[in-house]
Amino acid sequence: MLLSTARLNRIVRLYPAARVAVVQCGVRNLAISQAAAPFGLFYAPDPSSQIACTIGGNVAANSGGVHRLKYGLTLHNVLGLRVAMADGTLLEVGGEALDGPGLDLLALIVGSEGTLGIVTEVTVRLLPRPTVAQVILASFPDVASDANAVSAVIAAGLILRLCVACGGTVTGEHGVGVEKLDAMCQQFGAAELDAFAAIRRAFDPQALLNPGKAIPTLHRCAEFGRMHVHGGQLAFPHLPRL
Repeated sequence: MLLSTARLNRIVRLYPAARVAVVQCGVRNLAISQAAAPFGLFYAPDPSSQIACTIGGNVAANSGGVHRLKYGLTLHNVLGLRVAMADGTLLEVGGEALDGPGLDLLALIVGSEGTLGIVTEVTVRLLPRPTVAQVILASFPDVASDANAVSAVIAAGLILRLCVACGGTVTGEHGVGVEKLDAMCQQFGAAELDAFAAIRRAFDPQALLNPGKAIPTLHRCAEFGRMHVHGGQLAFPHLPRL
């Protein structure tokens, strides 16, 4: 079953004095800044798809953009969430205050890719718009050489492995989904993956929410560890993988 939250696209309220906005999950990222602009405010996280991407999707993937170097990711700019659990109950996490009561579950749910619950409403932090903006540009002599450089790195199978080797993460701003499940096996050990799975079971015992995404099974990681990768290519690529 596919669940669409596209119609939950209302800005519920905006408090310029408190620099806070409460929006439904289907509100576009850029629309928040546009609504806050008359008050000299903006919402900092800026994924490259901010014209079209929704705040609910940003929360699911803990999205960022070029602003992340100064203002952080979605997690650092979200104050509270309203989440529908797998059994239909509503969970309020965080809030408009700096420190809400109860367990701090905000960091657990932001970036969970819809596997722990369905975010329906988001309370975001707004910031004063900078008076000056400057751009740093990395240039290539032409579009072809730029594209070829990127393609060559990807073809060599270096991107995700190099990120992990340098202490980074495989997720980037678009999460894990199913495409990066094998890379999760490289970044995390069995004990960590088992802890992730236990948290998921606590929120969704029947595994109804986004089954098969974000967290690989230990069996899959064991199978991946037995594969031999040469030049970015698996042996016998025509054979199906679990």
